[in-house]
Amino acid sequence: MRSLSIVFLCVCLALAGCDSTRKGAPPEPKPQGAVPDSNADSAVDQAKLARDIAPDTPAQERPDPLEGVHAPVSTVPVEVSPDNLHEVPDEFTGVVPRATLRSWHRARNVLHEGNNIEMRGARSRDGKGLYTDSGEVIAARWRRYASGVRGIFVLRDSLFSQQDHPYNQVSFAPMLPPNWVTVAAALASQKQEIVSPLAHDPGDEARWRGADAATVFGSFPVSPSLHEQATRDWSTQPDPELAKARALNARRVLGLLAADVEAMRRAAPFGAEAVAEAGAARLAASDRVYFGEEVRAEKIIPIFVEHPNAKELDEGKGMVPDGQVIDAELARMVTRVVYRARLRDGDLAIERYDLSSAEDRARAIALLEQLIPRDAASAEEPDTKVWLWVTGKLDPKKKLQGEGPLDYVAGFREEVAAARIDVTRLELFGKPTERLPVKGAGRRARLEKLIAEYRAAGLLYVSVNYTSPLLWNILGE
Repeated sequence: MRSLSIVFLCVCLALAGCDSTRKGAPPEPKPQGAVPDSNADSAVDQAKLARDIAPDTPAQERPDPLEGVHAPVSTVPVEVSPDNLHEVPDEFTGVVPRATLRSWHRARNVLHEGNNIEMRGARSRDGKGLYTDSGEVIAARWRRYASGVRGIFVLRDSLFSQQDHPYNQVSFAPMLPPNWVTVAAALASQKQEIVSPLAHDPGDEARWRGADAATVFGSFPVSPSLHEQATRDWSTQPDPELAKARALNARRVLGLLAADVEAMRRAAPFGAEAVAEAGAARLAASDRVYFGEEVRAEKIIPIFVEHPNAKELDEGKGMVPDGQVIDAELARMVTRVVYRARLRDGDLAIERYDLSSAEDRARAIALLEQLIPRDAASAEEPDTKVWLWVTGKLDPKKKLQGEGPLDYVAGFREEVAAARIDVTRLELFGKPTERLPVKGAGRRARLEKLIAEYRAAGLLYVSVNYTSPLLWNILGE
């Protein structure tokens, strides 16, 4: 019945737009990375999308996207010692310090910011080899740290920007890159084949060595470094043992991603939105497997970079691969499906928007209307929150440096209030990180002044360059 309903809806949308289609040529595709404007979609756009996502075989039952999901169970115990936990006074609970492995002392009643490289620990061969800890050990480390705090922001949004390195260690539950879901949905909308990455046995040298990038990655964006590690002849390298380990690690990751892609391939006959839902389900499941379902729901706030700059696009961030032209309406649909899948499991952080820019504000508001709509049926909506990372004008030549958002928050909140957004599910988180002195007298007074400035601007949380142990020491001054 559900499939028949989808067909009926798609036909209705197509009929609604047929007059507009007859009057002239279809509109030019919107540019890559266009601002997601939920109020600017024409009847032609809607009809086109209805045709694109219409299923080919509506009589069939849609396959379970989590069938065969790779779900390793961590065997590393997670022990949280109460001796390592403390609480800060209420007036400082909006301070967000950084996680560190230099000390396990942390504040149980504040949010923290995590760092993937920090949490991976040491590397062999003077920092140029493999990580000495396995992905399973690092996953347990994240769970242990997160279990002792109020919550922790975690970057997990692309092939290399997640907790495990794809070839410098044995990965534990790697995440399907979000822009791969967009690619698969776009192919399904065009009735084109979705080609999976190579998934041969990692030890099958004859099939891996020398394979070209198109063969290794199939329909999806190529990582030159991952391709090189997976396919080169490790026996000819200066350190054959290291090269072999990297090759096997890279091949295992590609094989796991191929399994995620297969779930999207099975959904392709049901249309682009079904493909997006399958990819979103696999992506969200990897969070639950990696962190544990309870820790993910209560402590982990994964970060998506929805509005990447040029460097981040090159790193594979964002929903549209760098250099590809994807229909803007389809990209919006995939973004909504993928982000809402994560929101069903817990809070979600999205970065980053320059509140001095009308374009950035419009982009953020349009996205929020899709993710946390006001007046939506309560039974359909979780009570999870979107943490929107906001800035002022940043320096384009430096990484996340420039103006903060304080002067623009009030105006932005007025625009949010006028939009169809459930403000009870929205938190604004200011960036860049405030850099305060780590030594010398008067540090607590400086921190108190900064908190007051943020609260006066309507922001409850402030990111600082202090680690949790340092914050505790400063509050003891």
